[in-house]
Amino acid sequence: MRVRRWAIASLVVGASVLALCRVGGSRPEKKLAAHVDELTQIMKRNLATPEAGVTELFDHNREHVSAMLALWGEIIAALDRIEDDRARERRGRQIVAGLRPALDRFGQAAERFFDRVDRDPRARAALEKRLARLKPLEDLFQSLSAAVRRLGRP
Repeated sequence: MRVRRWAIASLVVGASVLALCRVGGSRPEKKLAAHVDELTQIMKRNLATPEAGVTELFDHNREHVSAMLALWGEIIAALDRIEDDRARERRGRQIVAGLRPALDRFGQAAERFFDRVDRDPRARAALEKRLARLKPLEDLFQSLSAAVRRLGRP
């Protein structure tokens, strides 16, 4: 009985450690980087099967986009709460250092993957079909983009 309890406790602790490692620890940029790395792995896994990759990417996003956007929000709010300029700069550099490698890996994988999607008529059709679902938000995204451009003007 004691061995069984030890085995169960070991499994629970091991699974918890693995889960923490998978989401990248407690820093929001590490958690977000872990999500980005998952997307990168989906693209890498599906280079030979871009149609399946498109489906997997959109399915993954459906399940995780809320958490990913919440992490972006957490990062922005955390920086805004830091009153000391030097401390905010230091934390900003930590955030960039935590995210940039994952975003660079994502960019490289995306370039290769979407090149394959572009050359595969079925994959391209699957992508267009999935993007069409977001068409109702197109005007909103265009308005947001215009607002951001206006912010950058003197």
